[in-house]
Amino acid sequence: MSATERFALRMEEEDKKKVTKLSKKLKVSSSEFVKRAIDHYIRYLTILESETITLTREEFSVLRELMHSQDEPNARLLAAAKAYRKLQSKKSSGEG
Repeated sequence: MSATERFALRMEEEDKKKVTKLSKKLKVSSSEFVKRAIDHYIRYLTILESETITLTREEFSVLRELMHSQDEPNARLLAAAKAYRKLQSKKSSGEG
């Protein structure tokens, strides 16, 4: 079992009422509800960071031109898209 620490949190009365109402609905304590909410937000930020890329102005211009291009996708791009869909399918079914 991992060690736990106490964490004090102050919130507005309306927020406290919302936490209480939702925790009762989920049949967990307010503390458990807040812990779950924090965990969910941490996972969201981790995903956001891992799936977000930053482009320079020049890179964005190239991307925009490619997206507006009328060219058909080549064999390598089609294969990459197929591989990506296969990977996503495995992830959603719990295999990956």
